[in-house]
Amino acid sequence: MKVIALAGLSGVGKTTFLKSLNTRDKFVHLEASKIIKLQKAALEGNIPTSEDLRLGDLDDNQKLLILGIEEIAKSDAELAVLDCHTVIDDGKELIRITSDVFKTLGVKLFVFLQGTPAKIKEHREKDSSRERPLRSEFELMEHQNVGISHTEAICAVLNIPCKILTNLQSTEMDEILENFLTVDSY
Repeated sequence: MKVIALAGLSGVGKTTFLKSLNTRDKFVHLEASKIIKLQKAALEGNIPTSEDLRLGDLDDNQKLLILGIEEIAKSDAELAVLDCHTVIDDGKELIRITSDVFKTLGVKLFVFLQGTPAKIKEHREKDSSRERPLRSEFELMEHQNVGISHTEAICAVLNIPCKILTNLQSTEMDEILENFLTVDSY
């Protein structure tokens, strides 16, 4: 199974973006947080909240993500898009996910979904299903810049392509997915 990582700040609209694609029937949409929650539930017997994940042991969560992806990789799916983060805001600081996690997951290409800080803030305020640290537009802009830089650094370490898109560029994402399916060099 080929894996593309779609990263971006929490609230940027990664899931909505993926649902808008014309190629959505050609890939499996994997949500990192859901995979970790399912793995934790299987081990501990209760489903954790998004807040539990955000504040929990990052290394343990990444190990559970890897286990979950390994199970999914056994399926017949040819292409998976992993809806994920490269930085996580724990309320005090931004925690960077290591390139080793993405290497182990077999990520062959990164797309970072960039949004306007005002829209990200608006999405976060409207989403009552998750608790997130309150951030100003300026802080969100800074966090997004760190996320982009860190994603580019991960791609440099892994020697894989990195694309920066906005949620208005669904056609470009469809083209990336089509090319990814037809090219063997990834």
